[in-house]
Amino acid sequence: MPETPNKINPDWTANRTVDAWARSHGFGDPIVMTDQNLRATAREHGGRPVGLYLWEGEKHEVYIGISNDSIVKRLRRHLVDYGFANIQNFRYLEHSGDRPELRDIEREFIHEAIRSRKLTVFNTEHASSVLHDTAFDELIVTERQIGWLADPAGVNLHAPDSRRSPDPNEISRSQKNFTRLLDLPEADAIIDAVSIYLRTAVPFPAETEATYWAVSALPALRVSPGYTRIVTVNMGILEMLWISRAPNGDVIVDVGTHYQFLPARGTRRRLKKHGATMQGVLHTRGGADEEVLRFASIQAFVSALGESEPIRRAAARFALDRMRAGKLTRHAQSHNYLLAEQALNRLQDWSILDDDASRPQSRSRLWSWMNRPD
Repeated sequence: MPETPNKINPDWTANRTVDAWARSHGFGDPIVMTDQNLRATAREHGGRPVGLYLWEGEKHEVYIGISNDSIVKRLRRHLVDYGFANIQNFRYLEHSGDRPELRDIEREFIHEAIRSRKLTVFNTEHASSVLHDTAFDELIVTERQIGWLADPAGVNLHAPDSRRSPDPNEISRSQKNFTRLLDLPEADAIIDAVSIYLRTAVPFPAETEATYWAVSALPALRVSPGYTRIVTVNMGILEMLWISRAPNGDVIVDVGTHYQFLPARGTRRRLKKHGATMQGVLHTRGGADEEVLRFASIQAFVSALGESEPIRRAAARFALDRMRAGKLTRHAQSHNYLLAEQALNRLQDWSILDDDASRPQSRSRLWSWMNRPD
């Protein structure tokens, strides 16, 4: 049998706290993470073991995940992506629900594990590739990224303003569409929406502008029957925030988030309180973690980012993952420097509140893992 990339420690035993928590939530017995056992799990379930899984690393960190295709495929991917964890075992909870249902259960399990304060949960302590070298680390060192994840809005407020002034060509390219944007009755509110998104969800927006994020102003762009796109914030090749006019004339806001970090327990009800509905995965390149939220108005979006820590956290986590995936591509040419300047000038205008007591793991624990002994 081919070997998996992990190394099974013959003296290692599963953590009792992990075992008790997993069993109380319906997971089965621990299975040693070997190629043979992965194949056997797939075979026992007709090649498609679907539902939830939990794996435990050598230092007893856990990861909770789902698959409505095959948990074995996901586990094999984790063996590569989380090689540093040296995964020792996994547990399986069979569930044939559709992906939205599985996401709801997974999110609740993750939040319960965090609230227990007894488990170290990888889902909350690491961006998708935060411990792997990327080009983004050359601009923003990993320690700063981890500090930012702990308090995006606070760090962005006090980050140095390293903006350079746009050159005459950049101003010229931006002027026409920015002027058209200012002609809209909602122009000021739209700039507010971009600004609070930069403040609460975009890593170090002044330093990453035009390299890792861009904002375009195309007030008359038709994107689908009856809809016109007004403003879009892009990262890599992905739309992250887009503001559109609907056929009935209303201005709506869509934003990409990491679904695991949205509020647990009554997720849809709690999002509805903030005027948001879940749209699911809308982009092929958004990855399995994408959950687009749609807000029925600009004011609802601005209020939600100002009031809901889970929504801010989900948007921020998704944005950091996208920046670590790579720089801007074609969207760099459509960056509107004048709109960006106005939005960045308003970063200090926002009072950030908190409607949720839950918190991700502390920065000190994150950094202690980063400096773990080999």
